[in-house]
Amino acid sequence: MGNESGNKQATNLLLFRSRDLPFAYATLLLLTTVTVCAAAWLWLANDGLVTTHRSTPQQISPKFKVDINRATSPEIANLPKVGPSLAQAIVAYREMHGPFACAEQLTRVSGIGEKKLAAIAPFLLPLPRNASNDHHASTKR
Repeated sequence: MGNESGNKQATNLLLFRSRDLPFAYATLLLLTTVTVCAAAWLWLANDGLVTTHRSTPQQISPKFKVDINRATSPEIANLPKVGPSLAQAIVAYREMHGPFACAEQLTRVSGIGEKKLAAIAPFLLPLPRNASNDHHASTKR
């Protein structure tokens, strides 16, 4: 009798009954496969073998150019990282202070820093040299 109760207790300690084993194995195989696939994808993505969508200013090839001294607010708003309110601020600054002599002067507009300027710069037409700058340069020769 003692031996039978020992076997009964050992049987009760099993996690699965024998008829549940195929389901348990299938579940274990599925979880293992998903884990291995996820780990492989992360490894490949971190090594650069799988491309993810990362946009940097160097990867952008401008399809249009904007004359920052003549563009309207809606035209300026099409620049990367520039929305309608920042475009209006650029136009307001230009109207108050005159045309921009160089792209770096855009950093004087509130909301434009070095990173935003780097994103905008490829889309800007080269600024014409100012006539007063030409005159100043010619008098120094």
